[in-house]
Amino acid sequence: MTEPKGRKEKNKTGKSKGLQAGSAVLLIVLGLAAVLLSGCTISDAVNPLAAYFGRDASSEEETAHVSIEDMLTTSWVKDAEGRAAVNANGEPLTVMAIYETATGGEPRINSDGELETYPLGEVVTYAPGSVSVLPDGTAETYAGGEQVTNVLGLPMKDDNGDIMTRAAGEYVTHGADDIVYDENGEKVHYSGEQMTYAAGENKYDTNGERETRPIIVHHESNGEVMTDASGEIRIGDIEIMTDASGAPKLEADGEVATKQLDPIAPEKKVDTPLEEGQYYINNITSNYVFFAAPEVQAEDINLVADEDINPITYWGENGSGTVKNLQLEIIGETLPYFEVNYDLEGYAYFTLQGTNEVLTLAGDLRNGVNVMPKEEVVTDYEQYKYWEDPVYTVADNQKWIIKDEGNGNYSIRSYLDENYAMTVDDAFGTQYANIMMWTYDGRDLQKFHFGQEQSIEKYFEPGTYYISSGLSNWMMMSIGDDNFWEGDALYLYRSDQGNGQAWNITYDKYGFAIIKHADSDLALSVEGSYAANDQAIIQMPYDGGNWQKWIIAPHKHGGYYIRSALNVSVVMDLSDGQARNNRSIKMHWNNDTFAESWNFHKEEIPDAYAYESMDEYAQNFSSETEYLILINQWWNKVAVYKGKQGAWENIFYWDCVTGKPETPTVTGEFSIYAKSPSFDGNMDTPVWYTCYYASMWYPEYFFHSIIYYQGTWDIMDASMGYNASHGCVRLYTDNAQWIYDNVPLNTKVVSY
Repeated sequence: MTEPKGRKEKNKTGKSKGLQAGSAVLLIVLGLAAVLLSGCTISDAVNPLAAYFGRDASSEEETAHVSIEDMLTTSWVKDAEGRAAVNANGEPLTVMAIYETATGGEPRINSDGELETYPLGEVVTYAPGSVSVLPDGTAETYAGGEQVTNVLGLPMKDDNGDIMTRAAGEYVTHGADDIVYDENGEKVHYSGEQMTYAAGENKYDTNGERETRPIIVHHESNGEVMTDASGEIRIGDIEIMTDASGAPKLEADGEVATKQLDPIAPEKKVDTPLEEGQYYINNITSNYVFFAAPEVQAEDINLVADEDINPITYWGENGSGTVKNLQLEIIGETLPYFEVNYDLEGYAYFTLQGTNEVLTLAGDLRNGVNVMPKEEVVTDYEQYKYWEDPVYTVADNQKWIIKDEGNGNYSIRSYLDENYAMTVDDAFGTQYANIMMWTYDGRDLQKFHFGQEQSIEKYFEPGTYYISSGLSNWMMMSIGDDNFWEGDALYLYRSDQGNGQAWNITYDKYGFAIIKHADSDLALSVEGSYAANDQAIIQMPYDGGNWQKWIIAPHKHGGYYIRSALNVSVVMDLSDGQARNNRSIKMHWNNDTFAESWNFHKEEIPDAYAYESMDEYAQNFSSETEYLILINQWWNKVAVYKGKQGAWENIFYWDCVTGKPETPTVTGEFSIYAKSPSFDGNMDTPVWYTCYYASMWYPEYFFHSIIYYQGTWDIMDASMGYNASHGCVRLYTDNAQWIYDNVPLNTKVVSY
């Protein structure tokens, strides 16, 4: 459409009405700081500065002159419930917003996909930036001296800080909403022309709402608008880019060009309880195994493949293959650390030492899915688009939430669902245990410690110790040959206060124990350097290998495990679980029995049979109740005491039957923990029997009556005073009944 010449209506100052309105809006935003601190949200725009825009942008030159005030509005701020927020004076809080605008000259299409046209008789308005024409048809010019204003209608200053003025003869141009008149001074009306978007005309979202983006106008302490060196207003969130004349610059698509100024960091979504840095990460159940990522057989870790993992990479035709997988490994030179970093929202990612691989879910998040190091996937996120450090974050399945669980312990939850946590797939949290995802339930296997050095806790100072079995304090770890040859095997022998039972304990830089014989200086070693069931333990010259290193850590039932550095799941174990002379001590998979428990003493423990009487020996022990029971297997006697440690008084001596050589009675310190009126069994024959008044003090070991034919009180065997049982302690029936009726649970039982 060609614009007819004519005159325009002018305000009192002779300036375009749009420019004056742009000045007025700045007075509204002086309370902006209060708005930003209110935590409220920007509402739909109200009270726009410019309600109408030029209908036609007939050239790029005209389009380039759209004024920024035509795209500004003030918006009410609403609280979380949608009500207008007010200040202390009861006035509505407002924020300045800038419209998203359409490209000039594009046809307007209605909801039916048809071209829209102007209603007949609608008043024609000037296109933005067109020259003002006087009633006589001549172009209007400035007289000279008028102030130059910027896009928001405020006076502009030159490099010296002086207000800039217009030169005489410079053309006056129209605002966006000036009405068109013909040469007779009559308003010009449309006659059904096709409608097009004008530069600066509003955009609408899918809900029909005007699209806006917030801008922040900076103010001095006295409330005045802050400007930069060129006199342009300082805008915090975005800054409008202008050309030499002060008009906004437009992108190729007609959008106003902006640049980021003083970007605001994305809001932190989660806490970051740890500082960024390099960490060795261990499960709290084991302070000697840490996160590592060795190559393992894929079939051994139940790998779940997702779209980023090609299963063919990991499985061959025979179903085998290798892949890096997160699991626990023992302290040592090859143990890697993990670099912990956070994105701007507080989500952590873990980078494997010396790589750009980060810990990643190996499939869809669910119970049992594994965690493995994979190449970092750089992903652009909208909240980072104006932020340069970092300009990205890792993919969602590589982001984690570190949660403080108290006492220096942390859980590691998935960003996808924080109800899922990294979990050790092993009841003991020991070496080679896999790390998988599982629903968080607060177990210790889901809690980890982050340390910046490798170390094993030491429970004893370096020195000389006597090491007794947890089954019997006077049965000692021994080397039998007084010549102490290389290759001599380790075994158990009762305390003889002689050679072969003293051991020197020292530690390496990580805290591994080295156990050397005090007389030979030979170190306890795993024969064959292979930790497995029934591997012998021998003494050999020390060479620093893991076959000669040990981890001494508390046993869950008392005493200490002695674990091999070859595999911490394998421990020193007393053969057959029997604390008797010449029992061999070998390696065995950890099963938490007393046969795997060891005690460390600075002085030798005298042989129990060295005491003149059971009464004298009894004074060494305490009990949780007022009773104490001793079993002397050599004499086949049971002694019952009442009192306390150091002041036990004997109340009964009874004859008994203890275990025969092939099924001996266990030795050590125990407690009564269960009772039963009777139980049935057999004597390795088809003939069954019944025992009465059974008090259990070790699994399947009881005090009980003599033997009766099954289900009767007819005596099968009433013999007493020799070694003949399957391991239980057989008493005369009235004696067994007295213990059953009178001795409470948790009473100490000492068998020797």
